[in-house]
Amino acid sequence: MREHLRTLYAAVEHGFEGANLPAFVRADLEGYVACGALNRGFAHLQCEDCERSLLVAFSCGSRGFCPSCLGRRMCQGTVNMLTYVLPAVPLRQWVLTLPFELRAALAYERNLMGAVARIFADSVMRRARRSRVG
Repeated sequence: MREHLRTLYAAVEHGFEGANLPAFVRADLEGYVACGALNRGFAHLQCEDCERSLLVAFSCGSRGFCPSCLGRRMCQGTVNMLTYVLPAVPLRQWVLTLPFELRAALAYERNLMGAVARIFADSVMRRARRSRVG
């Protein structure tokens, strides 16, 4: 990725008419490339017992492209949900999958995404009520 990011930018700017990368995509890509690079900042850790030292590079903390940071964030979120939010009862997970053509509109139009989320939640609740009655 580090070797080809500038090539990607050039291709988008010169090769695609009217297409561009949104600022948040560029920021995520730049963060991903910089993630774990010691020259971007680090913590110096040292064991009190054996005095062994270790440099730990700062992460990008991205929610977009960085698999390391995204994986860590998902794990932390799961632990938080299981520990503090969800009751200790059987749960069912529902996943809404949408056609690829609708995803960009939903990503950029907050009101549209809200409407789709409400319709989905209402549908799941109706199904749950029906299954309890019957």
